[in-house]
Amino acid sequence: MKFNIFILFVFNLIFCFSQKISKNDILSDLSFFNEAIKNGHPINFLQKGKINIDALLLKISEGDNDSITFVDYRFILGEALQSIACIHTHVNKNPRIEKISKKLFIPLRIIILNEKIYIKTISDSLNKYDENKSLVGKEILEINKVPSKQLVSTFLNYSASDGGGKVFALEHVNFIMAKILALFFSFPEKYEVKTKDKTLILNATQLFVEDTVFVPKYPVILKNNDNIFQIKDSISILKLNSFSKSDIAFF
Repeated sequence: MKFNIFILFVFNLIFCFSQKISKNDILSDLSFFNEAIKNGHPINFLQKGKINIDALLLKISEGDNDSITFVDYRFILGEALQSIACIHTHVNKNPRIEKISKKLFIPLRIIILNEKIYIKTISDSLNKYDENKSLVGKEILEINKVPSKQLVSTFLNYSASDGGGKVFALEHVNFIMAKILALFFSFPEKYEVKTKDKTLILNATQLFVEDTVFVPKYPVILKNNDNIFQIKDSISILKLNSFSKSDIAFF
């Protein structure tokens, strides 16, 4: 069941990356969201108010920061969504991002694997130099002076999975990694990437399309037309792209 809450989050009130959102505005915003979850979300149909973000509100209220950036707030929203554990409740649009005309991205296709960050592919502009080809498969230790461990921990608070956990968040973040990195670092013109062997200074570039899609390879247990059933780390994954009478036997 899809659940829609129409809330004017404070994204609309922020006019640049450096501007801050006050703690009072955050608490007001999330308190409204919390009441909507408690009283209107289908996940609480058995016991009203059982699923909520009370703990998150308390953490923010007791925190030392009087304000945060709107980017940090987006990840707080992700943490709120993870508390609800419903994949259908999500942030559909971020108005501030849509208003940014100059969007540049890291010229690498990077993914999170086993809580570490690796280079999967590189852009054509980098690939034409032989010394860059060895970058593929390298573990990234830092990006723009921020440790990869911190990036992974933060990014996995971006999306929510049904029933809790961060399986969907991991796949979603890997799918949009270049964009989420750009958002986190406020769309910089250069990226400093540190591996075990070297530190690279890379010019940001337009998103290269061939690497915007991440297609993980997991064992396919069952398949019918374009519907498949896979297993990843003992977790069942059912992907449905169409449905017809011929699919009845599949289920």
